[in-house]
Amino acid sequence: MLAATLQVSAFPQSSNSKEIPFENSRLFGLVLVRVEVNGRPAVLIVDTASNHTIVRSGFAGAGVFTRATLKVGPSPGAITSGLLGTDLFSKFELVVVDLKNHKLILDP
Repeated sequence: MLAATLQVSAFPQSSNSKEIPFENSRLFGLVLVRVEVNGRPAVLIVDTASNHTIVRSGFAGAGVFTRATLKVGPSPGAITSGLLGTDLFSKFELVVVDLKNHKLILDP
């Protein structure tokens, strides 16, 4: 794999890039990001294979699509509430998952 031999320093970062800390799930080895969804704390799984960001609302019933305010970054703890998909990542010029330093680097 060529990608495995590249280091984060090989990617140029602008001064506008945002570094978002993440955690690794010990149980499943997942990358977890703390977020706020409509002002409420949540934890989303970073899923680069998912086309959509999916957030569990906590309500039972038929699924619906709706707009939500999503703030990515440190927030108080919460249970895993959904997936952070490529629809969010596609809004950035560069997305780096820095596994060694446990952070996402998002460059507009």
